[in-house]
Amino acid sequence: MRKFKTTFLFTLLLSIPLLTQANSEKKVFAFNNILFINSPSKGVLPRLTHNNYLYSSEKPWLNNNELYYPVIADLANQMSLKDAVDFEMQSAMKMGIDGFSFVYMISENYSFYQRFNEIIEAYFEVAEEKNYPFSFNITLKFEPTRQFSERIPDAQEVLNYFSTNKYSASKHWHKENGKKVIVFSKVKNLIEKEEFKKMEKQNDQIINFQPLFERINAVNASTGNQFNIIYTCIWPGRKKEIVDVGKHYDHIRIEALHMSNTALVERFSKLLEESNKVFAHSIYHEQISSYFVEKSTNKKRPNGFVKKHNLPIDQVYKEYDNLSLSKGLRLGFEQAQKYKAPILFLNSWNMFIEGNHIRPDYHHGYGLSELIKVLTQQWKGQEMDEAMFFIYRKKSLVDKKMLEYKVRKQYGDPNYGRDSIEIITSTKKVSALYVNNKLLKSVNPGLQVTTIPYQDGKINVALKREKNIIASITPLNEIRLLKNRSEPTVVYRSSHDQKYLEEMYDLLAQNEVSFYDMRFLLPHEKKEEWKAYEKERMSLFIKVLSLYEYDKSLFEVTNYKNTLKYEKKIGKLLSDEYYRVWKDLQREKLKYQKTAMKDFNIYDLNNSYNVLEME
Repeated sequence: MRKFKTTFLFTLLLSIPLLTQANSEKKVFAFNNILFINSPSKGVLPRLTHNNYLYSSEKPWLNNNELYYPVIADLANQMSLKDAVDFEMQSAMKMGIDGFSFVYMISENYSFYQRFNEIIEAYFEVAEEKNYPFSFNITLKFEPTRQFSERIPDAQEVLNYFSTNKYSASKHWHKENGKKVIVFSKVKNLIEKEEFKKMEKQNDQIINFQPLFERINAVNASTGNQFNIIYTCIWPGRKKEIVDVGKHYDHIRIEALHMSNTALVERFSKLLEESNKVFAHSIYHEQISSYFVEKSTNKKRPNGFVKKHNLPIDQVYKEYDNLSLSKGLRLGFEQAQKYKAPILFLNSWNMFIEGNHIRPDYHHGYGLSELIKVLTQQWKGQEMDEAMFFIYRKKSLVDKKMLEYKVRKQYGDPNYGRDSIEIITSTKKVSALYVNNKLLKSVNPGLQVTTIPYQDGKINVALKREKNIIASITPLNEIRLLKNRSEPTVVYRSSHDQKYLEEMYDLLAQNEVSFYDMRFLLPHEKKEEWKAYEKERMSLFIKVLSLYEYDKSLFEVTNYKNTLKYEKKIGKLLSDEYYRVWKDLQREKLKYQKTAMKDFNIYDLNNSYNVLEME
């Protein structure tokens, strides 16, 4: 008989009247790194294709260990910038996210500022056109790569731009205390190195934060103090910093990297409560680092360094965070509830280089989106969706020929994720949980976690109530040892996966048909028929994509056959002349994409700016 364990998720600590009062104030923002692989004359390449992220024995080891990428570009090669940001916002809103916090890097890449401005303005433009209930703030992230004397002027320039452009008075700005919100992040880089070293050693009686606040205030003062500042703590456990911050700013944020240090988060919360300041919390789930660590020196090395010095695979490793499947994510929401944080920042929306994006994607699973939605609903005191989640960590072959991964941050039992599968249920009434068509147990209403031992093979789970199936999951992949890769990836599946996929297919199919129909002007009936073919193509592609991990040749044969069938259907739909034009346009789009990506190094530009150079 299998052993299983049930964990009751956090209880609501506030009374119902208090929750009702606070609900309208609670907001969830996802950090958005305004990353688009784009070529302005050819449109936006929203994501890379599957050939860039799936294993191939013909690739050098470095390319084989690139992280998995979202599947969006496999389904629709290019979008306009407006279409791309529209897709981002629609995806976020379906997850219960209230807005984006644009991470504006103040760094040596000064030439990117104009591009960041254009992309941010595109979000505002689409939000206003569609009247989305969605808002934005900007996170100024100060990087050490920018010359110290230029960091404040750069930040002033950014805020001056957004205080005078055509969206400066937009209703889509996130506001606190009646002012637009700016988050200051990595503020330690507004302190000179020698000065910072001294501060690290000083006690609370001596340390002086005033010069730092003067620099921050100088940025806002250049706009006539139009912005409400959310300050990110350098040392969240130091009382002196929080007391001094409280003299200037009402909202104080803790970095997500501290989330797993429960004692520190509790101390931070108490210090804020004593100062009567607002807790802005940050949450992240498991992530893989963007850098390598050189074993001989124990130094972090960017991809460019590894390539330049041609380091063998056994001389470097990568780090990752082991937050015990969904435990870390749930911990963040529990802390936000316990310590009454009205603002949450999710790390992050589309930092796909680090592999920690919250965007739905094939390899991490669409279930992460729905899980965040349900946790957000619970945190806000809203009625939760009925749903079920199936979460496990992929096991990979350990081989010296493959890149090694080591744990950077650990929360909970280090063996939990390796030895367990989580089944999370969100129900309104008592229901029966079935695993592989056998009754496992009865689950209570609300959010519950059941763990079962890790096992290989095809596993299906279902929730039944009064003999009716109310939720079910049949994972796309079998659970098995991966021989090709060694990444410690966590997979999230949910009973809503198919719904997410269908909604994505519908939106992307409409974009594809609209792109071509500008030339053809087909009648409505034919456009709808074409849209159905596009959705079928996308659905079939997702179904066979899982083959690539286990049988590359079978994937290629199956995908080729599906493509031929799809093209025949389009051939019958269009006239011969239009069909030739369609094929030419397809080839043109593919050529642009291949040309754009040919010499593109995804790790260039500080391992964060995944953007093509302007043409």
